[in-house]
Amino acid sequence: MLQGSASSRTSSAEEGFHGSKPAEFLADYNMKMDVRVAHGENSDWSYDLQIIRPLLQVVNNNSPTSVGGGGTPRQPLAPPFH
Repeated sequence: MLQGSASSRTSSAEEGFHGSKPAEFLADYNMKMDVRVAHGENSDWSYDLQIIRPLLQVVNNNSPTSVGGGGTPRQPLAPPFH
């Protein structure tokens, strides 16, 4: 049960019925969610992003008849959700 006045209560998307998102993130990635990487700081994460960023491409020809931009898919589509 929540305690305190309505004006003193705050809700957070990071804390919920299933626990703490920051704790889950730490357990999954061994890194805190609120870590800030300083400009120019070399970390494994920033190094990975330096490699990945130039390889990303915008899919601008996606449609119901060409899912994912058309062409030959590298992997089959996921089955429909029911």
